[in-house]
Amino acid sequence: MQQINYQYHKKWWVVIIIAAYVLFGCGRAQERTEAPVTFFDLKGYFQQEIKRLETSNYSFAKTVRINDSTEHQQSQTLHFEQELTPFIQCDINRRDWLDKYQVDSVIENGYLTALRYTAQDERLRTRVLDIQFQQNLVHSVQIKTGGQSTVAGSTQQLQYQPQQGYSIQSIQQTLLGKDKNLEINVLFIEK
Repeated sequence: MQQINYQYHKKWWVVIIIAAYVLFGCGRAQERTEAPVTFFDLKGYFQQEIKRLETSNYSFAKTVRINDSTEHQQSQTLHFEQELTPFIQCDINRRDWLDKYQVDSVIENGYLTALRYTAQDERLRTRVLDIQFQQNLVHSVQIKTGGQSTVAGSTQQLQYQPQQGYSIQSIQQTLLGKDKNLEINVLFIEK
């Protein structure tokens, strides 16, 4: 009977050790694979904007157009974590991409006024990322994306102005069907 208990406890110790290895080992591996923020921190910027907009004194006018159908909505709130996800998905801070973007900057009177990241590899989804600054604050963000497969392709143009609103224009092309055009415009309206 004691031998059975010993083997039973031994099996549980093995399970506990493996579980600990997986939990702690994965955490360390994840720390090593995260890229340092080398380029403009697009993800961090939009996470701050989400917080700002959720507590702002704006109302919002939203227009959604899909092909020939248009819908308008006026709202006191929007779910900005969902609304701004397309911008966050364009973040280029990945360890594998450090040498995949050409960086151009404009400095006037000692201040950074513009940053432009241009993809050097056709396979990268974020093709161009433009950030304009005024008085060391982001004035606008413009992003062009593109992707192609054997049966479909898509392009997007995203524009964001922190005091005015944003727009997202998407075109999806397929070999078998009609192109799908999507346009979202959101205006920030002071109350």
